[in-house]
Amino acid sequence: MALCTATAGASASPACNVKIVKFTVNNPTGIAPAKIGLTTYTSGTVKIVQYQILDKNGKVVASCRSYCTHCTKKHICNCSLIVKKPGTYDAKVTIYGTGNCHVQQTKKSAITIKAAKK
Repeated sequence: MALCTATAGASASPACNVKIVKFTVNNPTGIAPAKIGLTTYTSGTVKIVQYQILDKNGKVVASCRSYCTHCTKKHICNCSLIVKKPGTYDAKVTIYGTGNCHVQQTKKSAITIKAAKK
């Protein structure tokens, strides 16, 4: 099976029929540890959706997957993640379709977490 990748919801191949319609970060600011919500509206034959929160070096600090009927059939996927340390983070979503087909989108510096006051 051919690998097909795309960004920002655009498909690189006709065989890749998944798209990111909208990707939002809910509660993008907070005090550590902070609960961050991620929501994606999709189209196409979605098999699984993976969310990642990345630090400034691209290291994954939190991740989750969504593959429930609400996500794969109704095309509204979401996850909640906990960010434990203060900092500015990127939010990334990757949607996997049939075979190895996938699309991804990254929101740079989308999350800002502050230290708890002592």
